[in-house]
Amino acid sequence: MISKIEQLVYVVLGVGVVVLIALPFMPKLPSSWGGRPCAAVALAPDREVAGALSPAGCRLSQALPGQTDNSVCALYSLTLAAPSLVTIDLRSTDFDAHLTLLDARRTPIATDDDGGEARNARIVRPLEAGAYLILAKALGGGHGRFTVRAGLTPGGPGGGSPPGGGTARVCPLADLPLNQPVSARLDASDCRVNQILGGGTDQAYADQYRLTVPARGTLTIDMRSDDVDSFLILMDSSRNPLARDDDGGEGRNSRITQTVAPGTYIVIANSYGGQSQGAYTLQAAFAP
Repeated sequence: MISKIEQLVYVVLGVGVVVLIALPFMPKLPSSWGGRPCAAVALAPDREVAGALSPAGCRLSQALPGQTDNSVCALYSLTLAAPSLVTIDLRSTDFDAHLTLLDARRTPIATDDDGGEARNARIVRPLEAGAYLILAKALGGGHGRFTVRAGLTPGGPGGGSPPGGGTARVCPLADLPLNQPVSARLDASDCRVNQILGGGTDQAYADQYRLTVPARGTLTIDMRSDDVDSFLILMDSSRNPLARDDDGGEGRNSRITQTVAPGTYIVIANSYGGQSQGAYTLQAAFAP
């Protein structure tokens, strides 16, 4: 008699010959293998958490819609009560760490491989208040132990600690209308480029602007000045750099010409090669 925890398999060996084999009942696969989104573990700000990548863990193809990569990964959730400059560190001595920062809809915002020390990963990003996800994995696949930490510095997007430390500040974000020139001035009261970008060593004085384009087309941004060697940076709404320019305009003026999709963009107006101060004019022209 075959028990209830067994199943029967009929195997045809030849014409008219049938063998009945009793096999143990196949256990139900873990839910993490079912193709459903992986559950995220809550990550408390400013607290290091230890974890491990193992073959039985979540797969990247399950964590991110549309992904075909079947590498093992770990998923964490991070909730910001206020705008903050976030520094995410993934450290491991067992594998080459790789980080991905996602919004609440699991759309990637930023990725990093070796932004930390040695093979460790680091993402530094100014973020609005809200819910985010952090995906930790080994570059090229692999398993092993790791630690992950999300350090917060209060301050809005484009906000951060001034050079040398001190109190965090929020960098103003002004609106830049299309096809209308804006006059302003770079001086010591402005934020620095590295504060707006959330990292780096560029301490040039800078202003940041937000502009919106209504349709796909060509965006041309000009920064003109008789006082400073102008420099422009264009980013998308997630603050991923799209273009930079120093002397693309006439003389020492800068110009960026970029084909863009409809949406919101960030422009950083600053100067090349130091903490220059002076007046400038900024204009964004758009052609559908």
